[in-house]
Amino acid sequence: RYHHLFRDFLQVRLRQTQPERYGDLLRRAAALFERRGKMDQAIEHWLAANEPRDAARLIQIVLTAYYEGGRWTTLMRWLDALPEEVMREAPEMLLSRATLDAEMGAVEAAQQNFESAIAEFGARGDSNNLARTLIESARYEPNLETTIERCERAIAMLPEGEYFIRATGYRVIGGKKALHGDYTGAIPLL
Repeated sequence: RYHHLFRDFLQVRLRQTQPERYGDLLRRAAALFERRGKMDQAIEHWLAANEPRDAARLIQIVLTAYYEGGRWTTLMRWLDALPEEVMREAPEMLLSRATLDAEMGAVEAAQQNFESAIAEFGARGDSNNLARTLIESARYEPNLETTIERCERAIAMLPEGEYFIRATGYRVIGGKKALHGDYTGAIPLL
């Protein structure tokens, strides 16, 4: 092993003098980390090798676990590193980025990402994820009427047997009504 400063120097030198070889080594390292289940290192190497689709494929695998585990900063850094076209190919990542933005207080950025996710799910005809995204965006919407409109739109597009997303929509409406002081209207929905 080399001292980290010397190692960094050697990597910079290799990247400058032999960029193709450097990229090949990054891709080989990423594939090795992936095979060994070391997702963080694999994603970092895919991104460094300028292979965003491979990074996105792995991010989708760890997305829920990392979100639930509170690794939001890591997820945000990775999602920010992906080009917009790659994010649009996997609108679940747009939805996750929007939710992370909203939870971190970046409501404007969140709404833009929610709108992009809504457009992509709509273009795919994916009504369950479209409904889920409408409801999730409504959670962070300060306007009660807009919240109700989004949730009702989402509920109307769901198939009969989809109870969980439907219940979430009603719960979001109920929660917003309670926040706006309409406790009588909120109670049956909660």
